[in-house]
Amino acid sequence: MRDRRHPLPSVPLARPRGVPGVPGRRAKGRPVPRVSNLDTAERLFVQQGATALSNRRFGSVLDVADGTVSGHHFETKADLVRAITRRFTVGVESTRAGLLAQMDSSAGIRDWLGCLLHPWTDHFAQRSTTYFARVCAQAMADPTLRAVIFEEARQSPTLRATCDALDGYLPPMPEETAAQRGDVVSQVIVQVCAEREAAVAAGTAGTGASWRNMTVGLIDMVAGIWTAPCTAVRLAERSAHRGAGLGERT
Repeated sequence: MRDRRHPLPSVPLARPRGVPGVPGRRAKGRPVPRVSNLDTAERLFVQQGATALSNRRFGSVLDVADGTVSGHHFETKADLVRAITRRFTVGVESTRAGLLAQMDSSAGIRDWLGCLLHPWTDHFAQRSTTYFARVCAQAMADPTLRAVIFEEARQSPTLRATCDALDGYLPPMPEETAAQRGDVVSQVIVQVCAEREAAVAAGTAGTGASWRNMTVGLIDMVAGIWTAPCTAVRLAERSAHRGAGLGERT
């Protein structure tokens, strides 16, 4: 069941087809790509396009060997996206844990959204070249790859704790409205980060811009989406009020 107000909406989980990092067997009649460098894989996704790139193309561009290379085993693009996402999620875990340790009863919704977003954007800011945000943007267009990204993200204890805390600051809303807003929030976060990542890579981000300033603006956007007035709730309250008035007259 979907968490009605979860900033990262639930999506159907993709069935794992392999465990990255564990040597596996060749499936009969199909190639088993093996790569030794996840940085290269991220770049390949961005340059070639996650949806258009076939598993065979991975083998060609990455010079994949038929045997084991550094222990990495990926039967499909979904397995590779899983490994890329897991590496990123684990990499930002300690940063978010530090932010969580600083949170207290005075924290508001923007503080908790900062705990959600700053670990991701700080990771990008600390590196001269990154690809992960654009990998996510590519994967969001593919239902299977999108599911893998969300499945891996939900494995993060600090992310779950942050989202659980955020629930207490969000207004009540119907299930359908929460689902719509969750999807919009996810798209906004991914696309804004991907566009800035691309601008940084191209050298067009601007001298006055920074990941930190972008994150502050992104927090405002997300807070606005989640706390915006809900027409369905207002109509329900109005209907209930009218019903109560009719009851008093009778």
